[in-house]
Parts: sequence; C-alpha cells; structure tokens
Amino acid sequence: MSSPRVYNWPIPAAQAVCATQTNNTIVCATQNTVGAGNLVINGTAASNGTVSFGSTPTTISLSSANDLSGVNFTVTGTYNGSVVTSVATAGPNNNTVLVAQAFNTITNIAVSGAVNAVQVGVTSISINGSLSNSGSVAFIGISRTVSLSSVDNLSTINFTITGTYNSAVVSETRVGPNNNTVYTAQIFDTVTSISSGATVAASGIISVGGNGVSIGSGTTGRTRWFLYDYDRASSVFSAQVVVLANNITYSLQATLDDVSTVAAPFFFDPTAALTNQTVSAVGSSLINSFVYCSIAVTASNATGSLRATLMQTGIK
Repeated sequence: MSSPRVYNWPIPAAQAVCATQTNNTIVCATQNTVGAGNLVINGTAASNGTVSFGSTPTTISLSSANDLSGVNFTVTGTYNGSVVTSVATAGPNNNTVLVAQAFNTITNIAVSGAVNAVQVGVTSISINGSLSNSGSVAFIGISRTVSLSSVDNLSTINFTITGTYNSAVVSETRVGPNNNTVYTAQIFDTVTSISSGATVAASGIISVGGNGVSIGSGTTGRTRWFLYDYDRASSVFSAQVVVLANNITYSLQATLDDVSTVAAPFFFDPTAALTNQTVSAVGSSLINSFVYCSIAVTASNATGSLRATLMQTGIK
C-alpha cells in the first residue's frame, strides 16, 4: 500500500505574486535639468548613486508626460560583467520609451539637453507578493494560472510571465486587464519573472496618479501529478475531495501519456463520481488503469478551495 498523497488548493490571492510597487521610478525619481548633464540616480532601488539588478539583465524605461523627444538619453552600466553604454535613445513624448541595451547595473545617465519631469525605471516587475521567496513564487503541491487585475485600462500593455511547469521553463505573454481580472492560459509550478511592455505602477486595488496592477494566483489549474503503479497484480485507486469553500468545480483526470515528456497529454475521466464535481465526493477506479492522474480545478471563484487525497492500494 502506498501512502496517501494530500494536496491543498488554497483560495486565489490577488497579491500572491506581486504586491504593491512602483517600477517607473526605480532608477531615477522625477527630476528636471536646466541643460545637458547627468541625471541623479536616486530612485527607489538606488544605493550610493547606482542601481543593481543582480544577475538578471534588465530593460530600462524613460517616462514623461512632456515632450522630451528632442533630448537624447545615454545610459552607462554593466551587462554580464562588462561595462556597456547604450546608444543614444530619444526621450519620451507623453509616453514611455525603452532603452535597447539591457543592464545588470546602472552607474550613469546622461542627457543631451534640458529635461522636464522625467522618470527612469524598468519594465520588470518585482516578485514580492505574499507567496514570494527570494524573488520567485512556488505553488506548493499544485500548478495554477496567474491573475492580473487592475481598475485601470492596461489592455495595450503586454505582460510576460515566466516560470516552470513539470520542470520545464514556460512563458506566456498576454495583454493586461481593463478594469477587470484576466488570467494566463498557461499554468505554472513556479513564477520566476514578470515583465511588462511599459512601466506600470503596481497597486493592489487602486493606483493614484497612474496605472495599477495586482498579480496573483489564478482560479484554475491542477494538483501535482500522482504516479499510478500500473504493475500491481491487483489494485484499487481511491480519491477523496473535500470542498473547503465554495464555489469550485473539479475533475479527476488521468492519462496514459508520460507527462514529463508530452507537453499536451490526452486526459480521460476514470470515475464519474469525480467528474465536473462541485461538492465533496469520493471516487474509486477498479477497471481503468492509467499512468498519471491529478485533480483538475476547471473553475472557481475568489473563495473556492479544496483538499484532495489520492491513494492506491493492492498486491504487488
């Protein structure tokens, strides 16, 4: 007899991945110059006049509500251990522009003329939510989608979420929300980075004076895979699902594919008692054999949660 496997599906959390942050002033706070010169590196991530992004090369953004398109910005820093200087980048014109060169550190930003109310930030979003640990998020025992919520219109901004699923690196780019919540199609075991196509002032509910976004755990996904011992001479597989809070819809799904090598395995439902279920239930499979199975959460609201227990018994 194998030991039961217990999987907990917690309720979605709007700021599980990314909590409140502002990334358009990470390098330089809003500032002016009377002519050509250097900006003061005094943003929220600055220390002694420099900014370090660690081992992750990062794209720099220039933002202003004014027309600075006639001013060139030249950024100096390091990239993978070497000193680099960007090509001159024309400033923003009531928008955000990106510097083509990526940097690990920023040491200087020169401007060719006077600037008015410019901000220097990054397009990456810090993973600092309630589930974060050392800059990443791991969904323990489950794989789930990622949610993006905003009261503002971010539908013209692309967000790229990168992480892992079944030990493989996966990534999805999708447009942001528009006064609603949107979800990735991809499910993730871990989330390791999130970037946007423009600077976004990330806020959990409302961002005053700028666009806001909250990035959290999604409402659908599945438990980690349970490896079925199909070599047993006699075997019984049982699953128990306890709905801890409504509303949630789930199914026990099985496959004969090797989920470690097949990107899109074929699923079937081994027991009707645990198919499209919305309440606590128990099911077993005496006839159908399979290689892997899991509990798939196909729909839930903001409070849906469950606990699943999977067990196989029989004679070797």
